[in-house]
Amino acid sequence: MIKKDNNQIDEFNGNRFSTKKICLFLASILVGSFIIRIYFVNFEIPLTNDALNYFFYALDIKINNQLPVNYSLANPGWGIFLSTFFSIFESQNVIDYMNLQKILSISISSLTVLPTYFLCKKFFKKSYCLIGALIIGFEPHLIQNSLFGISDSLYIFLIVISFLLYFNENKKITYISFVMVGFCTIVRSEGIFVLMTFLIMIILRRDKNERKILDVLISVLIFSAVFLPMALIQIEISGSDMAFGRAINSIETHVIDPKKSTDITGIDFIFNGIQNFPKYLGWNLIPIFLPFVPIGFILMFKNWNYKIKTVFTGLVLMSMPAFYAYAISIQDGRYFFFLYPLFVILSMITIEKIGKKFNKKIVFIAIITFVISSSSVYSILKVDNNQSDEYLIIAQKISESPKTINNYKNSEYLEPLNYPKEFNEFKKFYDLDRIDKKTIRFSVTQQISIITMLNHQEIHDFIALNKNSLTHIIAENDIESKFYDVFLNEKKYPYLEKEFDSPDNSKYQVKIFKINYDKFNCITKEICS
Repeated sequence: MIKKDNNQIDEFNGNRFSTKKICLFLASILVGSFIIRIYFVNFEIPLTNDALNYFFYALDIKINNQLPVNYSLANPGWGIFLSTFFSIFESQNVIDYMNLQKILSISISSLTVLPTYFLCKKFFKKSYCLIGALIIGFEPHLIQNSLFGISDSLYIFLIVISFLLYFNENKKITYISFVMVGFCTIVRSEGIFVLMTFLIMIILRRDKNERKILDVLISVLIFSAVFLPMALIQIEISGSDMAFGRAINSIETHVIDPKKSTDITGIDFIFNGIQNFPKYLGWNLIPIFLPFVPIGFILMFKNWNYKIKTVFTGLVLMSMPAFYAYAISIQDGRYFFFLYPLFVILSMITIEKIGKKFNKKIVFIAIITFVISSSSVYSILKVDNNQSDEYLIIAQKISESPKTINNYKNSEYLEPLNYPKEFNEFKKFYDLDRIDKKTIRFSVTQQISIITMLNHQEIHDFIALNKNSLTHIIAENDIESKFYDVFLNEKKYPYLEKEFDSPDNSKYQVKIFKINYDKFNCITKEICS
């Protein structure tokens, strides 16, 4: 690995890389990464799932001019960050606030290219660092993730800043990295593993023991000054802090005392993690990291200095939340996204090695072409706004009148349609009596109720068991749907009256049926007139 030297000339075959050129390339990467995200974002689609939690929390702060005192998010940092922008933003359309949340997520994700470039400079020449910035800016998983308006973009940004400051030769600046780690942990509880990485590396340094102890104490105090006030608020409201209590409880529940949990525990927990971890890791490496990260992981042991040891320790410790998530069978690849800054370092080790073996200029052109083209193709295949529009249309059709339905694949679009479009009407929700310890989101009455069909149930048993509440059946053209047979063979179910059928050219096809209980009771021989 090439170590940065102040007198070193960074060049392509004799062409010096000036600061002006570096700034121009960085600006191009930054603008390009922002444009590709804006291209794929769908501003017509409302926020869903976790993004709504942050949305309600941020608006609660805006409307009431204080942190919510009756509930708290598990990770409130993103909601607090959003609230600073919501407070100065004024609009009468609720969707505008949702779109602002998306834009902030996209912007922060794009801005991550800047600290990533400077982080790479701690290891490589300037020209290689531009490749590192390009990778983080055009990584397609991060592009897609940034469109959702969730906390991940800010968390990844803070991780990069934390490592950048930690590797600074100035001890005072190194201490500031623990300020960033404190903010990391408020944004996502996984930040404690970044803290553990830095503290362990302080202990493993070749300093005198007295110096190590002093550095650890100062670092912990700095971290605590940032993290502790928010943690105390969390404890007062919910009885647990955002990070350490959750980690201890998870270990106790799934490993030490499995009887406390109904989830996967004990040996099954370990084996499940071993099985799922590499599967999701492989998925995360495709397409950009796959040619570089495995080789870089091997090559880094040939450059076993303090910084590389820190990267290795970070990879191990920061992988633990991902292992836990996949051990309890959470089907979400995003738990590896937080390792992407370190994956960039591993990728750059490989790319630097290739650059030494072949013509550097040709290698750079080939890699830039590969990164941009593979990112574009992957994003086009994975981000389908037309299909998202179809999901929304189905949800709008279902939401035309109050119903109780079965669960279906894209039911998350129903909830935001329940909210008024006018902001002044939306604000009235905050005058409602809240469920104790719950966000106002869960105090709002939903006009669409959802009942989940159990795996062992037959369709007629499901309807019979819920006949006092269930009104409609949503059948999808999806072989994995429990109501796939209803979609294909509707005539087998004469008690289901079709109210809606997707056009034949739709990618996402759904049929909506109203249950005729007179016919159902007759067919099932309960009542037959």
